[in-house]
Amino acid sequence: MKELFELVKERHDPSIPLGNICPFCESTNVQERGHSTTLLGSPPGQDLNHHWRTCQCQDCEKEFCHEHKEENHWYVEWREGKGNKILKGIPSCFEGYVYTCIHCDGDVIRHYTALDGETEVTGLCTSVDLSGKWVKKYRIFYECQECKTKVETPEDYCRD
Repeated sequence: MKELFELVKERHDPSIPLGNICPFCESTNVQERGHSTTLLGSPPGQDLNHHWRTCQCQDCEKEFCHEHKEENHWYVEWREGKGNKILKGIPSCFEGYVYTCIHCDGDVIRHYTALDGETEVTGLCTSVDLSGKWVKKYRIFYECQECKTKVETPEDYCRD
C-alpha cells in the first residue's frame, strides 16, 4: 500500500497497547463502555476477529474507539455524518475510515470506480479468469476532499 502512504499521514504504530489509552491526552484513566467483535473462526491460540472497544476518557472526557485485529491496533473518533476519523495507527479492516492528507491535513476517503476510473460504483465484482487468478472489475482510489490529491491502490486496506 505504498500508494496510500504517499497520501496519508497515518502509519502502523506498534506502540499502541491492548489496554485503552486516550489518544487525545494519553491518560490511562479510560472507561470502556462497550466491546464488540466479529465472530470468525480462528486456529487455536489465534484470534482473527476485528474488535471495537468504545471508550471515554475520564480526564479529558472525549470519546473514542480502540480497534484491533490480530496484532494491529488503531484509534478512531466517530464524527457524525463524516465517518470514523483515524486518530492513531492505521486500520487493517475493510470498513471505510477517514484518513489525514499528508499535503493539506484534509480528510482522505476511499472510493471505488468502474474500470474506466471515473464512474463511481457501490457494488464490487471480482471474478476468476481461466488461469485461476482473481480479477477485480473495479478500481480503488483514495482522495483528499480538500486538495483533491488522489492515488489508486491495488488493495482497499492495509493487510499487513
